[in-house]
Amino acid sequence: RLFETGKIFLQHQQGHLPEERMYLCAVLSGQRYHQAEQLYYAGQDGDFFDIKGVASALLQVLRIDEGEPGSMFQLHPESLQPYCDPQCGLLLGPQGTTIGALGLVHAETLKGFGIKQAVYFLEIDLEALLQLQRIPKQFQSLPKYPSVKRDIALVVPDALPADTLL
Repeated sequence: RLFETGKIFLQHQQGHLPEERMYLCAVLSGQRYHQAEQLYYAGQDGDFFDIKGVASALLQVLRIDEGEPGSMFQLHPESLQPYCDPQCGLLLGPQGTTIGALGLVHAETLKGFGIKQAVYFLEIDLEALLQLQRIPKQFQSLPKYPSVKRDIALVVPDALPADTLL
């Protein structure tokens, strides 16, 4: 899992200065839960839905108004970058507008770099992203009880000492 933000340069006309745009690029490859114990998540590789989840989470954190759920993801294989596998790629943005793309890097591109496993990418034009309609912030009261991330319940005899259980 890697990400970087930086400028890209788009040459529209010969003899003119290129357009500079700020972009976010993220890639993921390999195991889905690379730091998890093998007992629970052995051998599960990341896939297209992981990178789509990253894009969805980013839009949610930035409070981007998506309108209908999933409407920010558009299927237009002819408009994808040449390094994207057309069978596994989506454009990102509201209807009629594209602010980025996500998908699987094409096998021929990976072969050219000597990479032997699947690589999924996400690229977003940050300037276009920040121009999208945002959902206003609203106050939410704090929860009455703190959240629990992991809970375990055991049934043991009453005579069992706690240190033995630990």
